Amino acid sequence: MPRCIANALLEYCRRNSGRLITREELAENVWRLKMVAKSRTIDVTMSFVRKSLTDGERIETVRGSGYRYTSLDETASDARSLN
Repeated sequence: MPRCIANALLEYCRRNSGRLITREELAENVWRLKMVAKSRTIDVTMSFVRKSLTDGERIETVRGSGYRYTSLDETASDARSLN
């Protein structure tokens, strides 16, 4: 797995934290390709990226839609802003 693609994928997820990121969006913005949504390339790379997440980071699969990145730091700051 080329680390530069995995790093680009993680960085893109972090920049778009908290919102749904579609597979098509990842293909266009990380790989710079028009890619068929059923391609396993994104799934395999995402699996690799998940292994490198730090404590408190999470990439959730939104079935049939894409992925959502969250981190504990953001969750804590969101909760503080509600008080």
